[in-house]
Amino acid sequence: MTSRSPTGRYAPSPTGTLHLGNLRTALLAWLFARSQGARFLLRIDDLDRSRVRPRIAEQQLADLAALGLDWDGPVVRQSQRLELYAAAIEQLEGAGLLYRCYCTRAEIREAASAPHGAPAEGIYPGTCRELSAARRAEHERSGRPAALRLRAQGTVVEFCDRLLGTRRDVVDDLVVRRNDGAPAYNLAVVIDDAAQDVREVVRGADLLDTTARQLHLGALLGLPAAAHA
Repeated sequence: MTSRSPTGRYAPSPTGTLHLGNLRTALLAWLFARSQGARFLLRIDDLDRSRVRPRIAEQQLADLAALGLDWDGPVVRQSQRLELYAAAIEQLEGAGLLYRCYCTRAEIREAASAPHGAPAEGIYPGTCRELSAARRAEHERSGRPAALRLRAQGTVVEFCDRLLGTRRDVVDDLVVRRNDGAPAYNLAVVIDDAAQDVREVVRGADLLDTTARQLHLGALLGLPAAAHA
């Protein structure tokens, strides 16, 4: 039995030109893949339409090519894969793993700054997890937009980062569909990595905290886990 090729990828967001940190991550991801004779894929993370800037994706691809980075196959754009994300959300919803969340970012920040044992900043405090039917109906009548969150139940995920070693992180109730109807970043990444058979993920330090979330979400969807560095 032969081992599977550790396909790598880089997935920039076309919201601005690539800075040195972006280019460093792209170069490392490319080197990890090519040094093992593996495929290297490019994917455009363009789901946040309010932040996408015209012609930036083309400029990013040109900058990567100018550095000598090459990639295999066509460039995939997440905005063209909405049906895949919708199917995954339907699967999670059918399993009773999602709930509607009406909290604004300001409300979540306020909960994080509360003095009585509130979660750390950026971690959802679970305000809407067990919302009463009356309160939910009130939000619906007022037209307050709702996101869909995963019932993570404070799951602890342990994984090995090839550079940082073993980590154990708690998974909060992450958003899988934003309140504007767009699929959330973590969901799209998990679906795309599995669909493209990505076996190795190199990401910047700013995305380290998303790893446990993505591994847990992938496990719930029955998808294979990639290695991380």
